[in-house]
Amino acid sequence: MMSMDTLKALGMPPAVFELPGGSPSDTPPILREDLLACYLTNAALGAKGVNIYIYTGGPNVPGTGETADIYDYNAIIRADGEINDTYAALCAFGDFTRNHAWMQRVSREASVQVGFEWNTLRCREYDGASAGVAEFIEKGILYALMCSDCAPEMKLLTGELDPGRPLIIPGASMSAAAQQAAADYILNGGSALILPVFPVEDLDGSSCGILWEALGRPEIVPAEGKSPAVVVDGVGNVYGIHRRSCCRTLPPDAQVLARDASSGEVISYVCKAGKGEYVFFGGQWEMSTFPQARMMERLLKRLGAKPCVRSDNRNVFTALWKGEDGEATLMLMNLYSGAQHTSVHVGADDYIGEFDLAPMEVKVVDLKIK
Repeated sequence: MMSMDTLKALGMPPAVFELPGGSPSDTPPILREDLLACYLTNAALGAKGVNIYIYTGGPNVPGTGETADIYDYNAIIRADGEINDTYAALCAFGDFTRNHAWMQRVSREASVQVGFEWNTLRCREYDGASAGVAEFIEKGILYALMCSDCAPEMKLLTGELDPGRPLIIPGASMSAAAQQAAADYILNGGSALILPVFPVEDLDGSSCGILWEALGRPEIVPAEGKSPAVVVDGVGNVYGIHRRSCCRTLPPDAQVLARDASSGEVISYVCKAGKGEYVFFGGQWEMSTFPQARMMERLLKRLGAKPCVRSDNRNVFTALWKGEDGEATLMLMNLYSGAQHTSVHVGADDYIGEFDLAPMEVKVVDLKIK
């Protein structure tokens, strides 16, 4: 999803040019079910084009092989011309793409926008004060949202932002242009979730607090000490949160949303700003518990996020696509080694049904939605 949304936001075709057709290792194998789940998951999360690597095996030039004399790769067509049983996965994927050609013309449905700058995503080993913003987006924010009913879409902060969907603004170093765009977005009527700190540096490490100043210079300070949990309004104790900052003095008319369970320090609040509003949350995490997903739902719905798809089994991920003529496709992803069951609603309360998913199965459910 990060790859597809990033390519799309940068104006490039969301495509995968080395989608696996096999594996150079005999064990553990990539099985037919694995390949089909991989192909359908990429389509569910935004891929518009794929290239299979490799489609057919063959011999290496004598003396050049590093893993084998025959570069077979357990490919869909083996080096000797035999058709592998994994060919069935490619056929099933081909059937899907033909029957859902309309998905090429539309985008995945999403409740919220996750703002980013390509610089910070591409420089994971050197991201200034961001303290691993790329990993936080991937392993914290997006993972939690995939376990929630608020489906995410990554959007370039300096690109075209949708004022009708909350914007998540992560990281501590952010270009002046991105900070100004985020400030304009909020002050002109948008809503945003800012975490785990206010950006205070430009991407080159120089001091830059455009967003912080535009929102009235709230008194946010580094958090001191450790606590096992934060108490989130409407959720209760949420564990696994690494505190980065807290609010020393609340802005005028701000409402507290979360406190440190031990010290009582304010970790999160919601506040009006210009024509819009924002939630500040002074922590980050790696997704590991469902209360973290419920926390995200609570904070984002406070900002007006509309539910997209609710799976009552949060380990069954979902993606919803809507066409121009009322057609829709719901994709349910069980990417684990055991069977799973879920009950699914679309939107606020449209019940779709009960579903059983085999291990490593992506179920395609075609719908008609008004």
